[in-house]
Amino acid sequence: MISNNNESGCYIVKIVVPNQHGAWAKLLIPFILGVAASSFRLIHIPLFIGWFFLYLATYPLIMVIKGKQVSFYFNWAVGYFLISFVFLTLVMFAEWRLIYFGLAMLPFFLLNLYFVKRNERAFTNDMVAICVFCIGGLASFYIGKGHLQAKAVYRFRNSKMFYMSFI
Repeated sequence: MISNNNESGCYIVKIVVPNQHGAWAKLLIPFILGVAASSFRLIHIPLFIGWFFLYLATYPLIMVIKGKQVSFYFNWAVGYFLISFVFLTLVMFAEWRLIYFGLAMLPFFLLNLYFVKRNERAFTNDMVAICVFCIGGLASFYIGKGHLQAKAVYRFRNSKMFYMSFI
């Protein structure tokens, strides 16, 4: 949102970011655990930036679906998705098999959208979101090793169980 409500006449841009603090941890920790369990590669940087902006795009998208300030939130959602698309496309050129992680996330994302109009705070919706974040951790592990191993699945399972214990 751009407003000119200050004394200096300068425009102020209000950046749209999700305010769910727990979700920020769910975004970061599985990804970082995946990197730590494998090995850091430079390709992790655009992967994380793309993952981060994909997450940022979900909040304005949810607001659009709810019908709240549609044009305002739509512009933010499109902007965040475009940034995400650019970085994730770069990653896909380096490792095209990551598309499988995106495809694995898609049904969960669609379930999240289903719950937007019904009961966004539903237990099932929270479990679904946790699975998406943990799949992101698997993707970060895969980028580091080039394949999945038992320790990646172990971290996926443990992250999922840890976050589900807070629902």
